[in-house]
Formats: sequence, C-alpha cells, structure tokens
Amino acid sequence: MRRSFLSLTLISSLALTLGACNDDEPQPEKPQPQTQVEKPATQASPSQDMTPKEALANMKRDALSVVDKAGELAKTAQKETQEALTNLASTLSIGDAKRGAKVFKKCKSCHNVTAGAKNKVGPNLFGIIGRVPGTYDGFKYSKSMQSYGAPWTADSISAYIANPTAFLKKETDSPSAKSKMTFKLKDEQSRLDVAAYLAQIGG
Repeated sequence: MRRSFLSLTLISSLALTLGACNDDEPQPEKPQPQTQVEKPATQASPSQDMTPKEALANMKRDALSVVDKAGELAKTAQKETQEALTNLASTLSIGDAKRGAKVFKKCKSCHNVTAGAKNKVGPNLFGIIGRVPGTYDGFKYSKSMQSYGAPWTADSISAYIANPTAFLKKETDSPSAKSKMTFKLKDEQSRLDVAAYLAQIGG
C-alpha cells in the first residue's frame, strides 16, 4: 500500500514537472497580416494608347495647322507692309512706278519711251533720268530748254510737268522763257508716279 502511494506521488510530481516544462517553451508567434502598399496607378498618356498610324496622323494635322496659321500671318504682314509703304510713299513724296505707267498713257500721244524709237511731238523719253535737257538727237528744242543745263532727275521732272513754262522761267531766271510742252499734270502724286515710272525706263 505504501509502495502504491509512493508511485502515485511520483507520477503526480512527474506530471507537474512536465507541465511546467511545457509552460516554459516558447510559443510560436502567429503570423501578422501584411499590409500591402498599393502603388499609384500610372495613367497611360494618349500617345501610349495610339497606334503609330494614329500618332502620325495627329502630327500631320498639327503640322498643317501650323502651316495654315503661318500663311495667314504672312498674308497679314504683306498687306500691312504694302499699306505702310503706300503711306510712306505719300508722306515722303515718293512715286509708284506701276501707277505712273497708267498715268503716262496720257503722254504717249506725244512721247515714245522705247529705246531708238522716233520722236513725236515731244522727244523720246527713254533714259531721260540723268540726260541733259535739250540734247536728244533729232528733236528741235526751244532755246529756253537748251539753256537749262541741269540733268533731269525724278524731282525736276515732277516739277516740270506741273507747269513746263513756269518751271523754265524759274530755273533759267528768264521771264521770257517758254516750253513747247503745253500739257500740265496738276495732281502732285500723279506727277511723282510718272517720274518714278520714267526713272525705270532705260535706268
């Protein structure tokens, strides 16, 4: 009986010892849930979604748009430049040769402007700028014109055709001076235009 009690006591002690040992063993840690860091979604650019053919078409459209705008700007600049030149010509008393050619139609009945052409009622005016008045071969000038020796310039031609006789009287300082030319062109701008036209003939 004593032996059975000792055995039971020994078994109980051993059970308690084993239990204590089990309590001392480290318990496995439970896995912690991992928080996933979401990466910001990258937005695809329109060009990435396009096919090469579509991208090329867009580039072509943009290029044509730029060309159209450049053309419009060029036309506007050209128009503004022409207007500015016209205004400048008027302000600085500069003639327009194209307009002068039209005005000179009034003078063609009396003057040729072709090299070597015959004289008419008036002398051939080809190359008149820089020519000494009264010296064109084959034409009979008035004595007043022959006495005016300053070479023709665009300014002197413009002043002459306003009133030929008055011009010679002033330039030669002779009250009796007279020009064979009786035609008078009163409009100042028209005279400047004619002078600009003659400056191109034979120049």
